[in-house]
Amino acid sequence: SNELPKEIPSFIKICNQTDPKLGSCIRKSIISLRPHLKNGIPELDVPSLDPLFVPEINIAQSGGIQISAGFKNITITGPCNFRLRSVRAETTSDKFRMKVWFPSLELRGLYEIRGQLLMMPINGRGRCYGNFSDIDGEVKLKLNRVRKGEKEHFKVDFMVIEFNIGGAVVELDNLFNGDPELSKTMNEFINENWRMVAAEIRPTLEKTISDILMEVADKFFDAYPIDKLFLR
Repeated sequence: SNELPKEIPSFIKICNQTDPKLGSCIRKSIISLRPHLKNGIPELDVPSLDPLFVPEINIAQSGGIQISAGFKNITITGPCNFRLRSVRAETTSDKFRMKVWFPSLELRGLYEIRGQLLMMPINGRGRCYGNFSDIDGEVKLKLNRVRKGEKEHFKVDFMVIEFNIGGAVVELDNLFNGDPELSKTMNEFINENWRMVAAEIRPTLEKTISDILMEVADKFFDAYPIDKLFLR
């Protein structure tokens, strides 16, 4: 394994565990970290999070939407423009809760889809584009303490992300083998009913994104023991 930097980079603001305003200190710390998340942090092996690259998301739904869909090589632009509304920390149980808002997220990638969307048949494969705006998110995080050599480190026990989308514009190229009329009708239908469509695929998306963020958080916690990240 690579030798990790022993000293904490100056862009990581250290908080005191006994600080009565710990949540607001962590909030400032995350905000000062934001530009470094955008570019990636090579010394911690953290890739750029904006654009965020998601290799694939697979969705199999039954219900009002009976589809099997796969999305590949997805880039999401805009995650680092988040506004961190609040952070609540329970130090006794190492639980954290954050409220975050994104002005907009733009998604591009490749899709393949077949099945039925609200009783309408759908199939196609090609490029997809989505622009989602006014997104409210809530992140719940529980950490465990693990020993590593002499020191205690945090490790993510679980992370739950939920988000609510204010507006969406979606475009799937090459639906129905590129039939222009059907393709146009279906794209209009998706855009009129995007809330129902989003509600169906949201759980899979929330899980995919929380898996990525858990991995990033664990790299941090693995690199620095608790007593370096949080003063007592």
